[in-house]
Amino acid sequence: MGLAQHLQQIFSLKTLGLILGLLGRRSLSGKLQIYKVPSPIEELLGQDVTVPCRFYGYEDPHLNISTVAARWTLTTPEGEKLVYLFDGGRKSITRSGSSIAEDGLAAGDASLYLPSLGFSDEGEYTCHVIVTPDKAVSKVTLQVSATPACTVSDPRLELTPGAERSLTCYVDGFHPEDVKIHWLKYSKTSTNNVDGQSCTTVPVQNQDQTYNVTSVLSVRPRSLGEDGDVYSCLITHRSLRHGRTCNTSLSVRPMEDHRTYALAWTIVGIVLTLAVFILVAFILYHCVKVSPFVWDITGEDLFHMKENTLKCHISYFRPKCLTIKLYLENGTENKTEMDSWSSESPRYLSRADNDEETLPLRTRDDLRLGADITPYKYFLYNCVCSIRIRPQFQLHNGAVLSLEIHHAALKSPVHRYQILKVSSAPEVEAIEPNQEAYRAGDVMELRCRIHSFYPKNIEVLWYKDTEEVSTPRTEATESQNRLYYLTSSVRRRITEDDCEKTFRCKVKHQWKASTFVQWRLEKLEPILDPIQPNQESYNVGDKLELRCRIHSFYPRDIKVTWCKEGEEILSQTSEHEVDERLASSFWGYLSYIVTNGDFGKIFTCNVEHSCQNYSVRWKLERENS
Repeated sequence: MGLAQHLQQIFSLKTLGLILGLLGRRSLSGKLQIYKVPSPIEELLGQDVTVPCRFYGYEDPHLNISTVAARWTLTTPEGEKLVYLFDGGRKSITRSGSSIAEDGLAAGDASLYLPSLGFSDEGEYTCHVIVTPDKAVSKVTLQVSATPACTVSDPRLELTPGAERSLTCYVDGFHPEDVKIHWLKYSKTSTNNVDGQSCTTVPVQNQDQTYNVTSVLSVRPRSLGEDGDVYSCLITHRSLRHGRTCNTSLSVRPMEDHRTYALAWTIVGIVLTLAVFILVAFILYHCVKVSPFVWDITGEDLFHMKENTLKCHISYFRPKCLTIKLYLENGTENKTEMDSWSSESPRYLSRADNDEETLPLRTRDDLRLGADITPYKYFLYNCVCSIRIRPQFQLHNGAVLSLEIHHAALKSPVHRYQILKVSSAPEVEAIEPNQEAYRAGDVMELRCRIHSFYPKNIEVLWYKDTEEVSTPRTEATESQNRLYYLTSSVRRRITEDDCEKTFRCKVKHQWKASTFVQWRLEKLEPILDPIQPNQESYNVGDKLELRCRIHSFYPRDIKVTWCKEGEEILSQTSEHEVDERLASSFWGYLSYIVTNGDFGKIFTCNVEHSCQNYSVRWKLERENS
């Protein structure tokens, strides 16, 4: 099978002709041509348009459309897309309503029909025509515009000389956004541009993709001679051949002295207004009662022995008189009145707190009731009722708190209820060691008591510096006040490495962010007693014996050296002893034969310990003759 037969099975007649033309099997470039048309084509939004594409240069005067292909594409800033494709009788339509007349194709017309133009139809259209095996391409730009509508705020302005008023020109519904607005003043003798007296906004896009813009002109006639002048708002846009205008005529009238009459009528109006206002206020306040709207009781989470405030808003009532009662009901007692407040007979928390609108009342340490009444519009009032509570878990958790509101406009009291849920964050005490001091090999036990928390779930972790220490889990126990407690401990054998380490007990609970207490295993610094000689004075040849007691230190690793004027001398030490605090102590000894050059020299006992270095000094004096 030859190449041509194989390609014919795969591609259509039009496609095969294009491929053969590209391969150069038949070069007929320029035989088939398309008539040029003026570009761009300008049309208005919503109109029907036919984009022309007439071609010539084919042999048969009446074409067989099975050998003809026409392809239209649209290029916009977003890219190129297919609009319509006719391929030997097959059609592919992507733009709704677009079409090419088949009888027109047979007569050399591949023009594209587009109904009801939209802004998305704007762009460069490319017409590809193939009459097997020839082809031709032409391009034309289509512009879709919307004509602006124009209105003015005042078709007729009436002013007196020297008075000023703004004239607004509204331009709407145009596309694209490029538009120019000029203001012209037509007088009896001349026409003047008054753009300098105007201010124009930038175009703003509407929801239908059209635009609107506003221009404001300041009009201020100087004399009666401007009576009859016309102000014109001139709009220039792509969709308008000669522009569009909106006119306003100016009427200038002489000034009249109405000040006396205006003052008299102003006074009468003020008096009548005040009379009506007072009458309406009297009727509303004394005759029309409005029942209060009572909101739910709100507030933040309650915690054991932590003072909090619950609020209840009472809104839009008249008259001002209001009575509030506070009740508490738990599982062991009946409903009990805890507090009450009345705007008629207020009681105060303290002498300093005696503002008439803020009337708190305190009857118990754990529950306090307060109210704040403020005026609202239309002679109505609002009230914020505050319940200050310091909850105790065993008394208030699960109890029902209720408010009872009495008002003259209510036939029966209004009630609002709140079930109290009290939680408690854990209290963490300081870490307690099982002894005051430790040495290597001792068993150290650290205990931390955690109490007064609810709910029961809690997590306790121990750390040595940043390293977690494994500890047994301790279950919490319920106390008499229904809160929980536990004692967590860590037990370990002390090593030299544990000195100066910080042990931390970290507590995690639902109602408290991670908190911790810490305890540090401290080192004991050595104490050096004064050097003790074996006699008060010396002569040449005497045996000099010095000793120094070093004690109260931990850990026990220590180094002692003796020096004479900085030069180390052979010495010895005693065995370590341990005191009641588990601290070490021992003696450092120096034995030396005095020579003539030793008098006036300084002997030093130097101690090196992990805490730091220490030393004491002693001076050798000659015996008095």
